[in-house]
Amino acid sequence: FRGGFTREAALEVAGASLVLLSALVAKSLLRRAEQVRFDLHELVRQYADGRLSLAQETTLVHDRHLTYYARLASAAGAHLYGAEQATWLERVESELGNLRAALAWAFQPPIEENAVRATRGLQAVVDLHRFWHGRGYLDEGCRWLERGLSVLPASAQRERGYACNVLGWLLYQQGELQRARSLQQQSLAIFRTLDDPVGMADALDVLGDIAWGAGEFAEACGYYEEGLAIQRRLQNPTGIGLALYSLGRLHVDYGNPQSAKPLLNEALLLLRRAGDRRGVALALHATGRAAFKQADATSAEALIGESLKLFGELGNKIDIAECLEELALLAHMGGEWPRAATLLGAAQALRRLTGVERSLDADQLAQLAQAIAAAALTEHWQAGQSLDAATAVAMALRQTVIPCLKPAG
Repeated sequence: FRGGFTREAALEVAGASLVLLSALVAKSLLRRAEQVRFDLHELVRQYADGRLSLAQETTLVHDRHLTYYARLASAAGAHLYGAEQATWLERVESELGNLRAALAWAFQPPIEENAVRATRGLQAVVDLHRFWHGRGYLDEGCRWLERGLSVLPASAQRERGYACNVLGWLLYQQGELQRARSLQQQSLAIFRTLDDPVGMADALDVLGDIAWGAGEFAEACGYYEEGLAIQRRLQNPTGIGLALYSLGRLHVDYGNPQSAKPLLNEALLLLRRAGDRRGVALALHATGRAAFKQADATSAEALIGESLKLFGELGNKIDIAECLEELALLAHMGGEWPRAATLLGAAQALRRLTGVERSLDADQLAQLAQAIAAAALTEHWQAGQSLDAATAVAMALRQTVIPCLKPAG
């Protein structure tokens, strides 16, 4: 184990009962890290690992460890689209050390002997795609996917299709458009061959995202509409809602914001019913952008603020940064220059942290940054740079202030 473990994990991986765990705690060989977790001192862990090797049980126990955490990743993958996604994001974060250890074991050579292990590990990485993205671990997610793909047996085509889909999506977020598009086209081709409608819809959605990011309205529209038609045939409320969001957002940014309204309204209805909090936040955000485009600053701030609150509860740093940028532009439009500078500073700090620099508002944000510098508001911008995500969200929602924004006297 790495980074602690639960009682359930100890029983399944090591056959350790609660009685045994309690005895080890009493002998100071284990520590209670918190109410439901245990931890092992690194020196004790290294000694025990050596004893495991001498007993020739290393492979057996590491395979159990991988099986347990791959199953956890599968459960997380399902829950990250439901009402409990905030709880599951935190659970995955707490088990990140164990997941990393399990994946390192899954992808180690010689792969000819470990095809099942590698396939299981790659599926775990794919299952956690919302975690890698939402929590800003894009680079790490890409590294695991590339490592898994390099050792995946040729027969595992469905797994390859989903891995290419997620890798392309994460690379797109980091601005690698050409490689992202190539991976998505490969993914779509695999799923068409396999006649896998779920995979096809996923690949079409990301191909639409890539075209949307490049300003290719007609191409993006074609991908999104085909994906939406598949989701409607599958009668998948969450899938339909997210496809409607994608199509609505496209119309907001490159078409007619008014024509986006029925699409986003239906998306919100479906995603709320499904309990997909991130999906709801995305749809609210797109609706706020539509209000912004139509010069309705009051509605835009309210909708983007509601979206930001949800993203803040989920800890989705990339989405938080985007909302902060738009609220900075709105603050500037409303004459709140110090607030605009602070929000922009906080957003830029999060962008650097996640490695995601791509923004459709890049030109406006660059102009705002120049205006802030010219107005000698660097102190406010620097104050924003020093904020953590939670504090930045609270300030953006006007729930708190930072010292340099307090009125004089």
